[in-house]
Amino acid sequence: MSSSINAFTDKADLYSKYRPGYAPDFIRYLYSNIGFNTESCIADIGSGTGIFSRLLLEQNSTVHAVEPNCSMRVVAEQDLSVFSTFYSVNATGERTSLPDKSMDYITVVQAFHWLDTDLFKAECKRILKPDGKVIVVYNRKKRDSLINRKQADLVKIYYPSHNDIINHWNLREDPVKNFFDNNYEFVTFENDIINNIEEFVGRILSASFSKNDEQFISKVKDIFNEHAREGVVKIPNDTIAYIGNIH
Repeated sequence: MSSSINAFTDKADLYSKYRPGYAPDFIRYLYSNIGFNTESCIADIGSGTGIFSRLLLEQNSTVHAVEPNCSMRVVAEQDLSVFSTFYSVNATGERTSLPDKSMDYITVVQAFHWLDTDLFKAECKRILKPDGKVIVVYNRKKRDSLINRKQADLVKIYYPSHNDIINHWNLREDPVKNFFDNNYEFVTFENDIINNIEEFVGRILSASFSKNDEQFISKVKDIFNEHAREGVVKIPNDTIAYIGNIH
């Protein structure tokens, strides 16, 4: 995760304000089908500003939010300090500093691609209880959506070296499959996003690569205006997850 530690230093407020949440049906699935409960002790790796951690804390689980970036971690601490079962951890996913065999579950949300997967896998084996599971989660915009394709094409023009990051469309699945030794459950839940123009622009500016470039922002607004109905756009999106044990 070392390459990502400073990637969001200037993005914490934007990230907290404009990044979408995750499908409510997915959270219900974790608690009704996977085994999450009020007694669960969960390590949320690369927890950022605590968007996903909050969803677990609202279910009264204990969450150790592991985040190496100070700016992101401080926002999470400010927002989540009201939860008595929230613990902020200044560490990376490869070296969490958590005790051996202490976690029931490990979640890694929008962050797997930043990790050294070999080191992370070893750390999961160390901190997970027997039969503990790892859940790799992403919000993924749907490829067949015109508004999503236009955003991706715009990023290719302005940020060509980062055009695969914005939607995680090109998330390489081989590292995920290898991480789970090809033994995992894949689930997907619809999680469409409704944005006004401020949210639409803020979301794209929260990306690690994005700069506050007037011309780029103008083009983003053009896409919004082309697709807006009654002041908002609908962004077709899924919450996807890979769930498995680590052996």
